[in-house]
Amino acid sequence: MQNARAMRRDPVLIGALRGRQRPTTQLSYHITPDDETNPAEAEAAKLIEYVVKRIPRFQKLKMQLLEAIWFGKYATELTYEWRTHRGEQKLFVRDFIPINGDKIRYRWDGTPGVLVYAGYPGTKESTDYGLCHFLTPDERLQYVIHEHEPDDSDWEEPEMAGAIHGVGVRGRLYWFWWLKQQVFAQLMNYIQRFANGLTIFYYNASDPAAKAEAETAAKQQYSNTSLLYPRWNSENPDTNKVERLEVGTASPTLIWNLIDGYFDPIMVRYIQGQVLSSHAEPTGLGSSVASLQSDTLDELIKYDAVDLQETLQTDLINVLYAYNAPGITPGTFEFEIDSPNSGELMEYGQQLFEWGVPLSEEQAYKISQWAKPKPGEGVISQMMGMQPSAVGAAPDGVPVAGQPGAPGAPQPIGPPPGGASPQQMEQMWRNGTRFKTGRNQPKKSLPKRRMVMV
Repeated sequence: MQNARAMRRDPVLIGALRGRQRPTTQLSYHITPDDETNPAEAEAAKLIEYVVKRIPRFQKLKMQLLEAIWFGKYATELTYEWRTHRGEQKLFVRDFIPINGDKIRYRWDGTPGVLVYAGYPGTKESTDYGLCHFLTPDERLQYVIHEHEPDDSDWEEPEMAGAIHGVGVRGRLYWFWWLKQQVFAQLMNYIQRFANGLTIFYYNASDPAAKAEAETAAKQQYSNTSLLYPRWNSENPDTNKVERLEVGTASPTLIWNLIDGYFDPIMVRYIQGQVLSSHAEPTGLGSSVASLQSDTLDELIKYDAVDLQETLQTDLINVLYAYNAPGITPGTFEFEIDSPNSGELMEYGQQLFEWGVPLSEEQAYKISQWAKPKPGEGVISQMMGMQPSAVGAAPDGVPVAGQPGAPGAPQPIGPPPGGASPQQMEQMWRNGTRFKTGRNQPKKSLPKRRMVMV
């Protein structure tokens, strides 16, 4: 158990875990009615979504439930209260507290319980880890219990039978992490013994004074890593001397590379499915490795989000429906996981519009994430010019380009054909009629001019 608590404090593991949990908690969500054409179900879905959005610190609630990824299971205890909403009493969540996954126990029939102390005033039963209060059906409504990857333990490991209600990454990585700690202990032992090198004191074995002096010198060293080595050759002039051996860097570097380059990346890769979001690694110019690993992390986030939304649906949404909209089929709580590329959708919608395909205005607003103008609200709009055909006949008045003959005004080309009046000729010119000029210029088709009423 001490090692399990130590794993929780390992920054490599907890950092990788948070890198997987945070994106899931930040996903947008909505509630989809079971029958969108039913006005009662649509109104109930809006009400329940409103109630969920009023849960205080809802992001923290989701983060607490996602601790099941580590422990295998985790829970929150909700506190409900009645509030007046549009003249009616509705059930809201006032507060919640986390329940550590190691405190949760189960009966054989699947009834969950929470470990309690001996003085707990409610009912309690003995379990393998002490006393436990098993929840009544009414109490169960106040708990949201999230499980991660339930697994059936081996027949020869009956003490692991609780895995049927969830196994976390802590249990999967425990022995690998323990092996990492053994290697890390070897590194610490090496540094402690040899970081300051090794000092050898030689002394004449037949001279007690020389031995005493060597011992005194060894005790005065900054490091206690020293050796006293007697010599019996009295004829050697170097019988009493000190030799210094400096430590090499190859061995500690090898051990550290084993920890940092082997153990840590493997554990991070198991938790997040990749390592580039937490470790810098070369991928090569033009390589798709980074994109592939990003997709892998997205798959894990989607996996966790689907698991979490199913738990919230069962233990929260269905309860809110039962009290706030009795008799209404509960809608579905959904995280917005597969968010489409709005830019690509708008481009495709423009092509459909040009082809004459009718499009939904509401969907266009939803994709673009722009809000639909409210009544009386100022708007920004591009006003298109009206063609004469749009009003059934040529409009009266003067075009914005100016009156005929004014500078910049369009002028007829050539004499009026067939004795037409200037007004008739101008109308023919507006309609794109071809004219011959007095200079015998080639026939020329003039473009239609867009006119704006003034």
